Amino acid sequence: MEDIIKILTTSFTIRNIVIENFTVANGDLMIKIELFVDGYGSKVIKFENVSQINIDSEYYSCSVNSSIIIEDLSDCQMEQIRYKIAISEDAMTFYCKEIK
Repeated sequence: MEDIIKILTTSFTIRNIVIENFTVANGDLMIKIELFVDGYGSKVIKFENVSQINIDSEYYSCSVNSSIIIEDLSDCQMEQIRYKIAISEDAMTFYCKEIK
């Protein structure tokens, strides 16, 4: 998690967002966000065991001003949920259990 914090506190650009296992019944949904990070090059952050995806497709886009906000919900004691993720000022939000 320390590496992810370093990446997200530097200047980065979201290049691609990939949702995996979206159509697989009982599959573990995963979201991969590909970034270009100043000083680090290309990086991928994987969000595993994703649930409750909300995409505001009318306004959603990635730009140099896009942000990724990770909220730790471990104190909430919600089963299978540890983090809440918001991308681009809540244009896309979801919950996940693990980040790599």
